[in-house]
Amino acid sequence: GPGYFRGFEDLEILRNAVTRGDVLAILDLPWIILYLSVLYFIHPMVGLAAMGAVILMASAQTLLKIFEKKRYIIADVAFESNLGFIRTVLAKTQIVSGMGMLPAVMKRYITRDQKASALRREADGFHSFVGSFIRLVHFIATLGVFGAGAFVFFEEEITIGAIFASVIMVFRIISPFERGLYGMKTACEASGAYK
Repeated sequence: GPGYFRGFEDLEILRNAVTRGDVLAILDLPWIILYLSVLYFIHPMVGLAAMGAVILMASAQTLLKIFEKKRYIIADVAFESNLGFIRTVLAKTQIVSGMGMLPAVMKRYITRDQKASALRREADGFHSFVGSFIRLVHFIATLGVFGAGAFVFFEEEITIGAIFASVIMVFRIISPFERGLYGMKTACEASGAYK
């Protein structure tokens, strides 16, 4: 039945999420902690600026996932409902066609498809808008660590090399957050498929 096909679709979604690495960004957590420790060792002010940046980025992405997941679930339910409708119609095509109901059924399908597509566009638009804001947060985080490094450099507490090492480590810290942001839709779909 329909549940049988849905099971295959769920497995395909999970496989894609795992093979693309969209749900594996959590495995970078030990590296983030290591980089934060090294930044703190370079100078406590630089380390604290980086910790603040990580807290800000993690909070922003957690909020995005909460709000985005709801939008994608609503869009997916509408899409799956319409898919189930058209599967039922296709299974009974001869009856529907013989009764002269095919034009009305197609009109109903197109109307439902337009609603489902609008929900998906809304979810994608929300992701793009908030994703742009989160990229700005990532940029500000890098700038904050660079600024803290420059401040302690002019206080003659670290060298210019330490500033550049700090910025490189911040880019390494931001990398899992960026991957998580790009894979957010896939992670939301995989979470729904798993359940």
